[in-house]
Amino acid sequence: MDRSFVIVQISDLHLDGSGRLLSIVETLRAAIREKMTGVTDVPDRILLITGDLVDDPNPRALDEALAVIATFRQTGLFTDIQAVAGNHDVKRPSQRAGRHDAYDYLHLPRTSKSVYYRQAGLELALLDSNRASLMALASGKIDESTYKAMVAESARLSAELAASMGSAGRADYAEPAENLVRVLALHHHPLPQATGEGKRFLGVPDEPLMYLAAPATFLEAAISLDVDLVLHGHRHVEGLTRYSVPDPRATSSESREAFWRTIYVLSCPSSTGQAGDAAGFNLIHFGPASRGWRTEHRFAITRYSRLRNDAAFTLLDSNLPDGVIRLPAARNFSRDPAVQAAIEVASSASVKRGDHPPAVHAPQLL
Repeated sequence: MDRSFVIVQISDLHLDGSGRLLSIVETLRAAIREKMTGVTDVPDRILLITGDLVDDPNPRALDEALAVIATFRQTGLFTDIQAVAGNHDVKRPSQRAGRHDAYDYLHLPRTSKSVYYRQAGLELALLDSNRASLMALASGKIDESTYKAMVAESARLSAELAASMGSAGRADYAEPAENLVRVLALHHHPLPQATGEGKRFLGVPDEPLMYLAAPATFLEAAISLDVDLVLHGHRHVEGLTRYSVPDPRATSSESREAFWRTIYVLSCPSSTGQAGDAAGFNLIHFGPASRGWRTEHRFAITRYSRLRNDAAFTLLDSNLPDGVIRLPAARNFSRDPAVQAAIEVASSASVKRGDHPPAVHAPQLL
């Protein structure tokens, strides 16, 4: 088992079928090719599109989206391409408006879908979040019954997530379910973010729009299923949040570390710079990293941004070493024989007879 994978996250392309964004897509594709130079030997390399592939689901826009996906596939950079639907993708189909069903047209999951990458020990869950978002708030038309319906949809979303990923393991798992690295992708942000459409367009102090109803229910479900990382789009802004949530399976007698579970939520801006916003994409590389005489597994997240008038994508976190955010994996992989062998090899190469292993400190987030 290799225990390494790469996810390149793009989002909110808002293709409209006119061809006006294709030059920007070409710049994006070239930037991704350049930034992936050091990871092309990783066996599992996944392109993930977190919604709003099109601005409106008419045939010209949908055909353009299919063509763009095909060009990414033809690069040979990726071993798999996955996508979820955004709110623009699922505008109500109608003959009058010329809209088609984007779920069928673009082969997007209508509810939830779990993809298992055996060599990497990765389970990627794709979740359609459109019916469980607070979209009605955008027009101010919401009452108690509407809100209760959306809360019920959020509970349904959590149940679908549990059914898709499962907690006991599937027949095709090569290892116990608790050993998997689990990543969840959806379009909407699970919790409100501080700035955005509400502030910019509606004059309200914060954005009450289109995040998930009953987010605590959703996050509890994700925590219960050992999800390490949540990836989303929708807001056209970058963001990385760490939530520490009580583990619903923990007891009061357990240690502080066992009682709390950590989940990271990573946002991706519009990768084509929709409406003048800064464009961007995320490169997530999961794999082993040496720490003193030990080998640990981490998420290494590199975020790239391009202002409207800039020619190229540049590092967003240029103040960090190599521009990389390093996050520890939430589980211990020492039970994996392949990983244990790597740890022993690394230890024997760095520790000589009579030496004492250096003091081991808790990993620090950059």
